[in-house]
Amino acid sequence: MDAQVVPGGGALRPWSDRTGIGSGVAALSAAIEGARRLLAAAAARRGELRNRPLEGYLREVGREVFRADTLLDELDYRRIREEQEADAGDGEQFVGKLMDQIGHGESASDSNSNSLQKDRTTVDQSASDPSKLQLVLYNATANSLVPWMELDKNDILYRIYNHVNELNEMQHDALKALKLEDLDVLALGMGPPDMDFRETTPLAIEPKIYGRENELDQIINKLMTSETDDGHLSAFAIVGNGGIGKTTLARLVYNDATIGRHFLLRIWIYVSVNFDEVKLTHDVLECLYGDRFEGIEDLEKLQKYVQEGIKSRRLLIVMDDIWEDHDASRWDTFLAPFTQTQVKGNKILVTTRKFSVVKMIGAKDEIKLDGLMEDIFWSLFKDYAFGNMRPQLKLAHIGRQIAKKLKGYPLAAKTVGTLLRRKLDVEHWRRVLDSNEWIYQGSNEDIMPALRISYNHLPLPLQTCFSYCALFPKNYHFSTEQLVNTWIAQGFVYPKGTKRIEDVGCEYFSELMDSGFIQYEPTMLAYVMHDLIHDLAQMVSSDDCFNIEALGSRAAPKFVRHVSVITESAYRPKGDGSMPPNESFKQEFIETIGSFQPKNVGTVMLIGRYDSKFSQAFRDKLDEFRAIRVLKLEMMFDGLGSLVCNLAAFIHLRYLELRAAYATSNLQLPESLSKLYHLEVLDINIRHNWGSRTELPRGLSNLVNLRHFLAFENLHTKIAAVGKLKFLQELKAFKVRKKKEFSIAQLRTLMELRGSLKIYGLENVETKEEAMLARLKDKVHLSNLHLSWEKGQDNIASHTIVLEGLQPHTTLKCLRIDGHRGAAPKWLTTEFPLTSLRSLHLEGCQNWVALPPIEKLQFLRELHLVRLFKIREVLIGPLEVLELREMRRLTKCTVLDEE
Repeated sequence: MDAQVVPGGGALRPWSDRTGIGSGVAALSAAIEGARRLLAAAAARRGELRNRPLEGYLREVGREVFRADTLLDELDYRRIREEQEADAGDGEQFVGKLMDQIGHGESASDSNSNSLQKDRTTVDQSASDPSKLQLVLYNATANSLVPWMELDKNDILYRIYNHVNELNEMQHDALKALKLEDLDVLALGMGPPDMDFRETTPLAIEPKIYGRENELDQIINKLMTSETDDGHLSAFAIVGNGGIGKTTLARLVYNDATIGRHFLLRIWIYVSVNFDEVKLTHDVLECLYGDRFEGIEDLEKLQKYVQEGIKSRRLLIVMDDIWEDHDASRWDTFLAPFTQTQVKGNKILVTTRKFSVVKMIGAKDEIKLDGLMEDIFWSLFKDYAFGNMRPQLKLAHIGRQIAKKLKGYPLAAKTVGTLLRRKLDVEHWRRVLDSNEWIYQGSNEDIMPALRISYNHLPLPLQTCFSYCALFPKNYHFSTEQLVNTWIAQGFVYPKGTKRIEDVGCEYFSELMDSGFIQYEPTMLAYVMHDLIHDLAQMVSSDDCFNIEALGSRAAPKFVRHVSVITESAYRPKGDGSMPPNESFKQEFIETIGSFQPKNVGTVMLIGRYDSKFSQAFRDKLDEFRAIRVLKLEMMFDGLGSLVCNLAAFIHLRYLELRAAYATSNLQLPESLSKLYHLEVLDINIRHNWGSRTELPRGLSNLVNLRHFLAFENLHTKIAAVGKLKFLQELKAFKVRKKKEFSIAQLRTLMELRGSLKIYGLENVETKEEAMLARLKDKVHLSNLHLSWEKGQDNIASHTIVLEGLQPHTTLKCLRIDGHRGAAPKWLTTEFPLTSLRSLHLEGCQNWVALPPIEKLQFLRELHLVRLFKIREVLIGPLEVLELREMRRLTKCTVLDEE
């Protein structure tokens, strides 16, 4: 059975068989899989569907799939919980452990304590009597940990078969309505949807100029020659519709070598709909200092830092995509520090869709961009559609007809051209040309139908992943890792053979990027969506994704599945940094989110600032949404409890991301976090501002499905019994201690670790056999390894044999060894299997008399040798970095012949 259908990668089936509900679980899994096949097949023909009621019915099939999958997920949670409780010991120990946890910060009443004892008794009963099987049903109070309601096996089977019958009936009705003969085969197929992507690389087309040479020269000349009356600051504008190429042209100006020599300081900031002076000033400070000065909301203070940073250098500031056109005072407030510099000739280059913005900012001049001329546009379109291949005559004829429909817009050339390049055959190209979407092209400047056609031709998983991006605000900066992990958490990424699910998700991401739906923003070292593409995402996801924001949210659909609350324009700090309340927005939030059906909602995101009254309202409403799988909370001002009252109740949660509002904030994660047995990603990364005194729950290792723990190094060393997290892929550091839960044997089961691993406290390992329990030799995905002994232990014999037992895999790229008091290991000197090393760092290995055979390290580019007191000679190959420090007896360095 597909691992995506059966939670726990198929582990639910054996458990369900033992408890007497196996046949029901199998039937429901098959019904879910059949429904998914139906949806995938229908999505492949989306461009041919004009039956809007049928499209709505198909969305309802998707919602029923979610509800049915949630039931399986609840059963799987029960399975994992039983396993964890069995590991915890007998009933008294279990209750005692929970009481101890409650005593360390969990809020629980005496009645709840009694219910825990009762719950354990029920667990014991159900283990011996399958008819007493319970199902997790959450109607908890804020004080409860993981409340349960007892149901018998027959009741569970009744619910299961209700979903089975509903799904089967819906599939039958939908197939009948679609009347697609080949759909039956697709719906009943055993494999996942066809996602056989070609190898993709981002096309190097954008940096090349297509028909904008004159505009580029004009802008550069104006920026370098024009002066204002007072000589300090002048503004210029590029005006044009979305997708016409304004940002691309501005970036060509920004990166021009002549501009770089003329303006010693260049700043690029993105503005969009929300003109927030404080946020924009933070953006400027980040460009100037690499620091946003988080925690300071006093605009006057922030602007003094800006003024100090720009006072003696000629400045060009590019402000991309401005919409604000009715409050010139805010523009003047933001510009205040730029008008008080010591140098003349500072310039602002603005891109906007609106001439009213040009008037408001008092631009000295503007350049209006229209669509590219037909022949020039055809050259751009050909590059996207054919690449380096010579166009076939028939395809070129069809392609020219399609190109005329794109009105000279470069964004449309990229999305549609890339779509055509997927299949260089007449049938595919003719289908695009004859698409019904062109009927809805409203004007000569409307390219949304072209973007919609590109979307319609994406496979269903890519359509779903793309539309999910509508949850983020415009110009939201995200990483590949962040986006892919949320897709996986929602079950959007289909398994593909033996490939790691994250690698499949990265293929999805690359395909969307190659198609123009996601683009890389070099000035921010992050990925973004073009405004028009974001509009498309909101359009195609309008029944599933909803943003609650103060910019005039549309009417909320009844069956929303994913919700983001965007507060950026609702809450703006005062000059002194305090946050005034916004009662109308708080009320709008309460009414809107209250209209959703909690059982249908799988995502909740909170993005932006807020006040204490809003946080209380959010906390109260969030507690109703127990089916969510992704919870993302940004700009946290207080502890997690200010936004979440009963974390353990979110048993379906796969992805939890927490960001602090201010740098060095400390997070106290509650012990109830360790009850989220389905959690796969816990993101409290250092870039999210959390400080070094952040505390983890003692039971973190109970999160047996955790794949990614994104946090700073010190927190990784605090995970007790980390060996239970067998799917974990990041462990930045592990500190060996004498306690069993921190012994080096904990590393034995962590075979999915990749990237970098630092092991220190190795003086606490005494034998080679004990060291070998770490199984470093079998960890094929590790690329960087750091082994460290602390001072105070000089047992040379012990150090020698322990390092012999820590041999890494042959594919290791970087190795560092610190403080080793024994002799060099055979695997690094005589036998030497580490032929892939690119970096070697040896420090404080005072008894080493021999070094690795440098001549065998053909890929070595960095060599660091520090305090190796007995080394007399060093061979040096073709290195890029060489460090020799405190080498007391070194007398000879020999450079090897590069041949």
